[in-house]
Amino acid sequence: MRNTIGVFEDEAHSNFVITDALAVSTVNLKVHFWINTFEYGKEALMIKGKVITNVKEALLK
Repeated sequence: MRNTIGVFEDEAHSNFVITDALAVSTVNLKVHFWINTFEYGKEALMIKGKVITNVKEALLK
């Protein structure tokens, strides 16, 4: 997540992952992250997609 272009973090804005639910065959996670943009439409959705992909790839490793 932190290696994703567009994700922002500093002392006042921390990114984190928490366990949201433990299901029968899954662990559902919530990923909280900050982005540094004023355009919250397309750009924010594209960064969100990249974060999801990067988190999934990290978990598969």
